[in-house]
Amino acid sequence: MYSSLLEVYEINCARHNREADMPITLFKEHLNQAISGQISPEAVGELRLQAYNEITKNVVNDNIFSQYMYKTLPSGNHLWAFKKQFAIQLALSCFMSYMLQIGGRSPNKILFAKNSGKIFQTDFHPGIIVLAFCLLSSFMVHSNTCCASYFILFYLCSL
Repeated sequence: MYSSLLEVYEINCARHNREADMPITLFKEHLNQAISGQISPEAVGELRLQAYNEITKNVVNDNIFSQYMYKTLPSGNHLWAFKKQFAIQLALSCFMSYMLQIGGRSPNKILFAKNSGKIFQTDFHPGIIVLAFCLLSSFMVHSNTCCASYFILFYLCSL
């Protein structure tokens, strides 16, 4: 059974009686000065960083996902196996996103298997994977660095 990272976040919000859109609302409130043009464009970056730091400190904890999995899995051994598989899958997914220049990642597009830690992403389609193989195999002749990328992609598709 697959769940999305967005579902994990929404469950956490329900547990703590918070709106799921609260971080977005707070971010917009912090940047009202920038939107109205009251501050310089150089100060907007600093304002965004302050808003982000406040939201991550007070609203969205960094252990939401680990708490969810700790409560979902039956034992510590299952949790360790899940973390190992999830880390491998997420690293390969990030690499694929970079190589295929896929942007716009959002929590509802990343699905994970609760029992195994395998990741399924709605942005990766078989046509894109075949295109990646064709592009990397053509570059392989010209560059040794693409050889490693090609074999990583081959390994990812074989999982």
